Amino acid sequence: MKTIRIAGVPEHYNLPFYQLFKSQPFQSEGVAIDWRTNDNGTGAMLKAIENKELDMAVLLTEGTLMHSYSKKDVTIIASYVKSPLIWGVHTHANGSYNPDEGINSQTKFAISRPKSGSHLMAYLYAKNFGIELRDSQFIIVNNMRGAAESMDNNDADLYLWEKYTTKPLVDEGTFRRIDEFPTPWEPFVIAVRTEYLQSQKELVYRVIDEVRQIAQSLINKEETTIDSIVQTFHLEPSDVREWFSTLEWDVQLIHDSTHFNRVLDILVSLKIIKPYYASKL
Repeated sequence: MKTIRIAGVPEHYNLPFYQLFKSQPFQSEGVAIDWRTNDNGTGAMLKAIENKELDMAVLLTEGTLMHSYSKKDVTIIASYVKSPLIWGVHTHANGSYNPDEGINSQTKFAISRPKSGSHLMAYLYAKNFGIELRDSQFIIVNNMRGAAESMDNNDADLYLWEKYTTKPLVDEGTFRRIDEFPTPWEPFVIAVRTEYLQSQKELVYRVIDEVRQIAQSLINKEETTIDSIVQTFHLEPSDVREWFSTLEWDVQLIHDSTHFNRVLDILVSLKIIKPYYASKL
């Protein structure tokens, strides 16, 4: 049995991949879908692809582009979500951070790991306050629970993560959401290990097509989909309904190398990547 190893964060956006794993559409042809969840985020999954532990992943756009500017082991094969990702800006409910002070050169951000969305979006958020963050202002915490512990100990001040995923921690009184910050670009892409794509292109394309069909089916069955998300991800029905009303899954193959020029321009403006490297992507 041939296996294609796919990963993503255990979040509601990835319901089409949960359904893909459940349906196993290629099993009769001797191909198994191995769906793995990774709550450490985009940076960790990029590392797993680099180590040949994964073949495909659902990743944040900015982190994947950041990885691609220095390495060619990952290829963005398809768009996935068109609607903005709403990042919650959180502090610990019992922490000493004062939101009225805004962001300054001493503010420290909890991040899952370098090149993660929580890392790169912190740069963009701080820019709104006229602050260029330094490496010393980031504390690596791996995941949400790590962020909670870091902020509770006053090692970090703020943590950015998708607002509905963190909602249970806000509701239980661990996190306090002080702001929201939407991505200024399509937030998620589907990426493939370049070496795997070169040898299994037809299978990769068929997987993308299956995901596209599943996503469209989920959109057409709103009430059933909302129920599935509530049960699978343990979110409140009202929160899921609010999120679903703005959701746009948009699973399309990407053939145009200029598709992400706007994102690259923003990353260059933040001095995260240099113009020379951006031109080579």
